[in-house]
Order: sequence, then structure tokens, then C-alpha cells
Amino acid sequence: PTMVKGTMEARYTNQEDEALAELLLHLFPEKLGGDINVTNIRLNGEPAESRIDDLMLQVDLPEPLEPGEQALLSLDFVTDVPGEESTKYKVLAFADNILALAHFYPMFAVYDDQGWHTAPSADYGDETFADMSFYLVQVDAPEDQVIVAGGAEVDRQLSEGKQQQTFAAGPMRDFYLVSSNNFDVLHQQVGPVLLSSYAPPDRLEGAQLALDATAEAIESFSARFGPYPYNELDIVSTPTGAMGIEYPGIFANALRLYDLSEDTSGLPNDVLLESVSAHETGHQWFYNLVGNEQLNEPWLDEATSQYATWQYYIDRYGE
Repeated sequence: PTMVKGTMEARYTNQEDEALAELLLHLFPEKLGGDINVTNIRLNGEPAESRIDDLMLQVDLPEPLEPGEQALLSLDFVTDVPGEESTKYKVLAFADNILALAHFYPMFAVYDDQGWHTAPSADYGDETFADMSFYLVQVDAPEDQVIVAGGAEVDRQLSEGKQQQTFAAGPMRDFYLVSSNNFDVLHQQVGPVLLSSYAPPDRLEGAQLALDATAEAIESFSARFGPYPYNELDIVSTPTGAMGIEYPGIFANALRLYDLSEDTSGLPNDVLLESVSAHETGHQWFYNLVGNEQLNEPWLDEATSQYATWQYYIDRYGE
């Protein structure tokens, strides 16, 4: 089995207008064909009472958390990453020598005027709905792994065949990480934004096509909708069963689309890869910046991202 071990420290701010009696966190690996075990849960440095109910981790607060107050939650976790048994488009999976880590850590549920959002997602579509957060993530891995993550690398240390990379990201609704020892990368600068496109060495023609489309989309959408909010955007090929999946500052395209000599669903892969890359770039605005509840109102981000894709084609090729 492929395992990820982690320690998490999270500062949670009550941004609502009423006190909270507990904190609720999703354990998404349990819903994605994997497993997650959480231990050593502490609140403000003290051991905390907790329980797991319907794949939600509930952490009791010793005193109600008043509006504007903060609580510091720390915990350890071990996530077993599935292989071929992965569900939900293989968003969390190790396959084709690529480790795709979507929603691999305990994630706070959203609390709003409807209360805690704990309802499970459908068998299709997005898995998560999350608040904006800032992330500082330290990754320890073998030196031969190429690690791709939402956010910017701010430090890297190498020692005795190991590497330690630190990523800073945010504000973002999620943190996504991909790792492989079989990635090459292509770069392109678009104004202040560094684009990086990752794929196996025998799929670099597809990586170049995805990079070109993303560069054009960044220029189009930044002019139409407002500036792209970060200074990096990564495009990474993964074994996902979807055509593509969006994450803040990074998106995954299906590795199978990178074989430009093939067709998928009756369309040439080069046509699909361009369209998917533009669409997933659109999600950087619609779902990430302009937040909506993707599980119950997906038309608010999927439809707008597809509208943005139409605008991309007009801006690049004309009416």
C-alpha cells in the first residue's frame, strides 16, 4: 500500500455570527477508496475529546468558540492511498507511477447560515466544498520524486537521497499535491504568472499543447474577469478518470488525453486537451475566486467555466 503520513496544525477562525460548540472535519479518503487514521488530536495544546460519525471527525470545544475567536487544532494522520480500487475519478490514487493526492488530509467542513455542511457528495461531480484557507506545507519525499503542488515552493533541502520541500499557498479552497519520478516539465511566463506543465517524457507534445492553451486562457480570462490571483499555475497529467479536475493554483488533466494520436469519446485528443485545459483554467475564477457550493449548485462554476472556455475560443481564434 501507498501511505502518506502527516502532522497538521490548523488555526480555525469562527467567521459566523454565532458561537460554535464543536469543529467538524471531513475524512475524504474514506469516501475515495482509501483510508485515513487520525490520532493525537489537541485543541490549543491540550488533548481534545473527539469522535467519528458518518466519516466526519467531530472535535468538541471545551468552551464555545465565539464569533471572531480562534482555535488551534493539531493532529497526526496516516492516509492509505488506493490504487486501482480508487473511486470518484481516481482523484486520490497511485496509478501509472503517479501519486495524486486530492483531499488526503482532514478538511474542515463549511459552517454557514445552514449550519455545518456534512452531507455526502453524489457519486459524480465534485467531492468537496470548502472555505478559503492559507497553507504552509512541508513535504518529505525521496529525492527522485518530482513534486507538484498548488502554491509556490519557498524552500527545498536535499540530504542523503531525501528532499524536503516547503510550499506556501493561499487564499485557496483546497491544497492539492502530485508526485512522480517520471515527470518532465515545460515552463512559460505569462506576465507575472509562471506556468508549468508536467507529463511523462513520452507525452511532452501533449504537455506543450496544454501549456499553450493555458497561457492563452490566462491572458483571456485575466482581461475579461480580473487578474489571475496567484503567481504560478501548474498543469499536471494524472491517471484521473475525468477529462480534467480543478484545484486552486493547479489542475489535473487526464494522462490519456496526452497521446495526441488517439481519440477519446469520438473526438481527437488534441481538441479535447485544449478545451479541457481552458475549462480548468476558468475554474481558477469560478469556484476558487467566486466561491459557490459546488456539490448542490455546480451550474454556478461548471457553466461559468464552460462559458469562459467559449470566450477563450473567441479570443484565440475569432468568431
